[in-house]
Amino acid sequence: YWGYFYKHLDYNPPIRVAEWFDKSPLFAELFQGFFDDELWSLSWTFEKFEKKIPLYYGGKKVPPDAVAFVLGAGPSLDYAFEKIREYQDRAVIFSCGSTIGALAREGIVPDFHVEIERTKYTYDTLAEVDRSFLKRTVLIANNPLWTDCFKLFKKGYMFLKLNDTGAILLEPTGAPIIWHTGPTVTAAGVALAAEFGFKEIYLFGVDLGSKDPKKHHSEKSNYYDPDSMLSKIKVDLDIPLPGNFGGQVYANRWFMQTKYAIEMTIKKKGVKVYNTSDGVKIEGAVPLPIEFFRLESSTNKLEAIKAIESCFDTRYVKMVNPKQVLDKLSSDFYALSHKIKEYPSRFDLSSYTGIAHSLSTLVGDLVSFKNPLLYNLLYHNTHDWSLVAMGHVLSLESPESRREFMLFFYDLYHRFLKEANKEVKRLTERFGRL
Repeated sequence: YWGYFYKHLDYNPPIRVAEWFDKSPLFAELFQGFFDDELWSLSWTFEKFEKKIPLYYGGKKVPPDAVAFVLGAGPSLDYAFEKIREYQDRAVIFSCGSTIGALAREGIVPDFHVEIERTKYTYDTLAEVDRSFLKRTVLIANNPLWTDCFKLFKKGYMFLKLNDTGAILLEPTGAPIIWHTGPTVTAAGVALAAEFGFKEIYLFGVDLGSKDPKKHHSEKSNYYDPDSMLSKIKVDLDIPLPGNFGGQVYANRWFMQTKYAIEMTIKKKGVKVYNTSDGVKIEGAVPLPIEFFRLESSTNKLEAIKAIESCFDTRYVKMVNPKQVLDKLSSDFYALSHKIKEYPSRFDLSSYTGIAHSLSTLVGDLVSFKNPLLYNLLYHNTHDWSLVAMGHVLSLESPESRREFMLFFYDLYHRFLKEANKEVKRLTERFGRL
């Protein structure tokens, strides 16, 4: 979606609207999806072709009485280990992100470990965990995950991430995009459990904040290991929210977004979620004090795991021709850059209306290629830069200064497209023979 907000005068209504947009997790732009991010995603997704990582296509659901445990690394995980250990043979356990370090210290092996980040930082933090422990579990990650992460585990699977260029590449093969899987990994854990067909999900350590802002994660996690990279991260919790068991819990924007994502999964999937965590209240999840937790049913856990793993395969490798895709993408980059080069002669860049027309045409030209890869690689850059350009132009009084600036703007955009196309051609050189 495209939109602009200009604050012309400092008076109450627009200020309050701006503050509302800024504070609402629904409108926080945590994932800008700029060109470099999306190019990484496309590249890392092509790497999965080389490794033949099985992709989620859906299919058989888990048995109706199957139970899932979704584990986060919040402070309340520390008092849940005993219960998790007691019932680990009766529930399918999903470990999320940094939770894996705490579980390794406790000797609790999850059935699946979930990751979602695309940078090498994820690999580096996973590499801090005992390798023999990781080799006992299975990785499920989104398509742009740093590819070397998969070799740390017994085996690995991937799913498609929403609003991601690599996912757009593979979606036409019939793979569904999984919604509400971020911004933190516990959202992905809940979304995957619901997608696999679990009707009953229990949350442990999914605090999404803390009553004591200084204790933001489990004491068994690597956040409190001075030798870990995670210990160098500063976690600020400054947003007060209602607690799962009452009182006030402090969170941040990332945790607010995750809370919203989990709430949307619960609402859309109609799953029963029980929250044992002494953290933020998640609407739709039933608060369940850990001392009252027990499982009545005795499900066939192995049957549930078998059903999940049957939903992944590598059909996409034969269905997508990387060279053909990348050649088309490069050709469209070239054609778009040629169009941009003609803008100074097509539009009156000295007038406000001419400039506004040129910027709206820029969006139209981007869409006109009907190439979703091109669009997803460029739309955030195009949106943000055109917003900055229009904002600056409105401060220029003379037609000459406006034209001079817009000539600079379109020349810069044209040069950006040429450099971006070079990056696409490098991908062709690397993956064109797959």
